[in-house]
Amino acid sequence: MKWIIILIAAIVLGLLIAASFFFTVDESEYAVLTQFGNPIKTLEQAGLQHKLPWQTVKIGRASCRERV
Repeated sequence: MKWIIILIAAIVLGLLIAASFFFTVDESEYAVLTQFGNPIKTLEQAGLQHKLPWQTVKIGRASCRERV
């Protein structure tokens, strides 16, 4: 019984870690990935994107309609 609880906890933890690798970009926005405040990548294509899961990589979003 104890191993079932450990297995379920490991699966939940694994899913949370895997979910931190991915994010989505909407069609009406673009995203800028920054690491330690420095921009490293600009994403203009909508859809599912990937990134490093650590907190050093942040996602900034802006509307495409605001760009002129």
